[in-house]
Amino acid sequence: MDDTKLAASVAEGSQEAFDALFRQYYGPVSNFIRSLVKQNSVAEDLTQDVFVNLWNSRHALGEVRYLNSYIYTSARNAVIDYMRRSHDTSRTMSSEISELADGDLLDERYFALEKELLIRMAVENFPERRREIFRMSRFEGMSNEEIAETLGISKKTVENQINLATRDLRKIVSTLSVLVFFSL
Repeated sequence: MDDTKLAASVAEGSQEAFDALFRQYYGPVSNFIRSLVKQNSVAEDLTQDVFVNLWNSRHALGEVRYLNSYIYTSARNAVIDYMRRSHDTSRTMSSEISELADGDLLDERYFALEKELLIRMAVENFPERRREIFRMSRFEGMSNEEIAETLGISKKTVENQINLATRDLRKIVSTLSVLVFFSL
């Protein structure tokens, strides 16, 4: 079942469709969140919250055109909310002076987190082979030769896929920079 039909079925209250959505997205969303918060228990809790919220607001899924993006945006928002709550908790324990000093750093941290989230979301939407090659290169630190050998493809194919991925990511980062500039 494609994502549009899956979302429509969940919106209509189909438990079977939600189970299919859960099986399809739980692992990738959990990995995505874990890569951002770096804590397994927190990632597990946030992932569960994302799916509970999806079920609780399932009626809105009928209007969703891109389920993948919708789910990853929900995950991103869960991480940002968690970071804000964590910062607010730690803020109450610090002095007013350090609060003022951390204000600018917090803004920078949120911008960096937002940028990282957008990049990871973009990578999740790459074609499967490009995503696999990019992850091996950037997240696992493998050389082009190692990737080519592991996947049984040419080094040139690896280079082409990495070039396409970085071109797309540059567009995303430049768009984000423009949005931040105009929001100031």
